[in-house]
Amino acid sequence: MTFRHEGRITRGSFRGLVAAALLMAAPAGAVTLTRGPYLQLESTHGVTVVWDTDAPAACSLDVRPEGGQPTVIAGSTGTVCAIRADGLVPGTRYAYAPQADGVALAGEEVFETDHPTLPFTFLVMGESGCGGCLPGLALRNAMYATPVDFVLHTGGMIGGGLGANYDPDFFTPYRTLLRRLVIWPAIDNHDVRADGGAAWRSTFYTPANNPARSENYYSFDFGNAHVVVLDTNASTSPGSAEHTFLDNDLRTSTATWKFVAFHDTIYSSGSHGSDLTVRANLVPLFDKYGVDMVFMGDDHDYERTKPLRNNVAVQPGAGTVYVTTGGGGDQLRPVGASSFTAYAESAFHFTRVTVDGGRLIEQMVREDGAIRDAITLVKGTAPPPRCGDDLVDQPGEQCDGLDHVACPGPCAADCTCAPVCGDDRLDQTTEACDGHDDAGCPGLFLTDCRCGDSSQVLRLAPVADTYIQAGAQATADHGASDHVDVDLAPADIAYLKFDLSAVTRPVVAAKLKLHCTNASSDGGTIYPVPNSSWAEGSGVGSASGPGLKWSDVDTNLDGKVDAHDASPFVPDYTRPIAWLGGVLVGQDVSVDVTAALQAGPGVYTLAIRNDTTAGATYASREDLNQVERPELEIELQAPTTTTSTTSTTTTSTSSTAPTTSTSSTTSSTSTVPTTSTSTSSTAPTTPTSSTTSSTSTVPTTSTSTSSTAPTTPTSSTSSSTSTVPTTSSSTTSTTTTTSTTTSTVAQAGAVGTVEADVKVHEQNPDVSFGSNAVLDASGQATKREQTYFRVRVSGVGTRPVVSARLQLQVASAFNAGGDSGGRIHRISACGWSELTTTWRNRPVIDGAVLSTVGPVQPGQVVTFDVTSAITGDGVYCFALDSTSINGVKYNSRESSGQRPAVLLQVAP
Repeated sequence: MTFRHEGRITRGSFRGLVAAALLMAAPAGAVTLTRGPYLQLESTHGVTVVWDTDAPAACSLDVRPEGGQPTVIAGSTGTVCAIRADGLVPGTRYAYAPQADGVALAGEEVFETDHPTLPFTFLVMGESGCGGCLPGLALRNAMYATPVDFVLHTGGMIGGGLGANYDPDFFTPYRTLLRRLVIWPAIDNHDVRADGGAAWRSTFYTPANNPARSENYYSFDFGNAHVVVLDTNASTSPGSAEHTFLDNDLRTSTATWKFVAFHDTIYSSGSHGSDLTVRANLVPLFDKYGVDMVFMGDDHDYERTKPLRNNVAVQPGAGTVYVTTGGGGDQLRPVGASSFTAYAESAFHFTRVTVDGGRLIEQMVREDGAIRDAITLVKGTAPPPRCGDDLVDQPGEQCDGLDHVACPGPCAADCTCAPVCGDDRLDQTTEACDGHDDAGCPGLFLTDCRCGDSSQVLRLAPVADTYIQAGAQATADHGASDHVDVDLAPADIAYLKFDLSAVTRPVVAAKLKLHCTNASSDGGTIYPVPNSSWAEGSGVGSASGPGLKWSDVDTNLDGKVDAHDASPFVPDYTRPIAWLGGVLVGQDVSVDVTAALQAGPGVYTLAIRNDTTAGATYASREDLNQVERPELEIELQAPTTTTSTTSTTTTSTSSTAPTTSTSSTTSSTSTVPTTSTSTSSTAPTTPTSSTTSSTSTVPTTSTSTSSTAPTTPTSSTSSSTSTVPTTSSSTTSTTTTTSTTTSTVAQAGAVGTVEADVKVHEQNPDVSFGSNAVLDASGQATKREQTYFRVRVSGVGTRPVVSARLQLQVASAFNAGGDSGGRIHRISACGWSELTTTWRNRPVIDGAVLSTVGPVQPGQVVTFDVTSAITGDGVYCFALDSTSINGVKYNSRESSGQRPAVLLQVAP
């Protein structure tokens, strides 16, 4: 069924309503959001806000200018709410929040209305329906790092053509973007496949400003541009309703710039090729009315044509430029070149268009921030590009203000990336090294840009590696091959096994290094494998080898390795660890896999799978060139050594008989002097047999071990025997004992404890989140988030503090990571309570930045260097904030995950 907008949008005038009371901060009863809020139909004077709830409720929308008083627009009652706010001021920022039964469903978000004379930027994307895959999320994060006014989608936002897929494929991964930017969608073949497009029409609100009142095609204005969005599933032939609409619409538009968007590409060197019928129908109209640029999808690549008129290349400004932009995260496909091609690349990307008066710049931006293609069109006079215009638009600029996609941190005033720890350059006085720039300590650099020692940095080769291949090689063993492959057709999945059984200290950071021998635009996504008992094998494609094969993993024989298979060697696709990005021949690729190695000592397997038919190949452990073989580089938590002396101990002993006892406990053996090691581990996949025994006399040596193997049977034997010799005498003695303790966390000596942590939210200024399991940091305007820590340090005495680091783990939620892990400050105020601190009464951040962390992923463990702030015993307070609008979430003291910790090292 097609819904008429008059019936499903509640309209209200912002100026004509009475201001309401401030929003309550608590969620609305039992009603919760299931989708949105998201923005539709934005104009100079209005916007429509849409959201879904799990139960019927009275819908209302709270809107206010930033810094102004709120107004409530009432809506209807139901589970789908769509409320129009009209009477807004052009070019103005407004905060809004959806309500159910008069109570806020979520915190405030911010949008900005269109202004007809101001510069603007919009993004064009297509083929993004990959269900939150890492390439898609990387693109989304890159979008956060560029200023933008709206998004134009050329189709392919869902993978299967079913309405239910709009949430996991689109609304969930892009929810933050959709809450502040309006999206204008083009309907595609997937959208109409199952229900004729009914789900698409009930989800998206378009102007339907055509004589047929069809929502499938429409037009709108933004700034000094006019945009037409077409439906190429329907007829576009001359005389059709859509062709007639386009003819009349373009003829009456007086906009400086004219754009058209639809799904099926009509100038393509990709896998689908050009739709010649649609080209013949529409190109004459584009030529007739001087359309500047046409955006299309369908092919999973990027291709820009030369300016064309009547299918012939002409000078810029004299014809139409056609852009196929289908690299939004779904599987990439190869693209070639044709006589009309100006640039083509099979790569994950989005297209960015910036209009400033008579100047237009179109750019293809990859997920890593690289601008791979650009064209500039000028009409009349136009302002020249400059550093400070919030756009990377001239040679020498690495970034420009808010446009800092290619930077690991913020942008400096001279349009270069500001130096941060993690940029692979030794460019700050506080750094001893930075990544590969490690001349000060070759091979021993730490993630916080300090030099470590050989006990902190391990390099492990895989104990096994192989790849499995579908099709004709489904029963082949590739264990002895000198390479591993990842590909989509035929499907190849690579497996690498690493033995960390002897690694008893916590893993602070881990990077997997691979050497590429066959290039691909998608080097693959890394996933953990829950079981590591697979055999590598001895074949090089032999069906008789004993190694892991496709047929061992694809147990239901459907040609796919997925959750429907019963094999324990199916990668856990719900936990993507890292994406390798595009890779080149001869390139050494290094990615962060810390989140996969947090279960303690054990054997771990990492699998690599990609989503393009242009597969990647990496050297295996059998490669003849040793330096090209895979390697896992691990940074361990530093040991802390302390020495203490106790003298004049008086001991009185009296006993009558030897005693022997046995109990089922873990092993304990103690000796004075004492060396103590405490380990808690989870070995996720390997069978474990542990035998522990304890014999105690004086002197003693003490070792304590706790081991858990959750997925495999474990047999354990433990015994404890203690003997006290018979004596009838009483002895008094004076001794001097020296004790040296080595442990992963300083306990007997210098100790740093996070005794309080709390986050505060600008959008909920009077709410205390002290008992929350998540800590936040975000720099998004009007909804900033900050976190405070109070640390108590003891046992240092007069010894110098060599190193002090605050260790945090990014939460496991898919949206917990981002383009910045935040920055840490020392603050002077320490009298706050985590149970009463709010945004309104929060301590002032009065200290300089001590340390920053670059892009982070869910589950990643990071450290902030706070050495300069901790000088000895005492209480210290810190604040975590961020300059990024894409916030980061960490586990708090109340989390069930890895909690905040302080890592201390003191001099002997």
